[in-house]
Amino acid sequence: MKTRWIKWALLGLGIALAVWGKLGGEAAVMRLKAIHICLECMGLGA
Repeated sequence: MKTRWIKWALLGLGIALAVWGKLGGEAAVMRLKAIHICLECMGLGA
């Protein structure tokens, strides 16, 4: 019974942090970083 509570608590925490990151604009920042890394790997620069 204790592990079930922990699983739900961690799931709720994960969802809350994902929403917080989305509202804070972190998704856009991470997408831009990923694009720059991919362009550098292909040798195109950014």
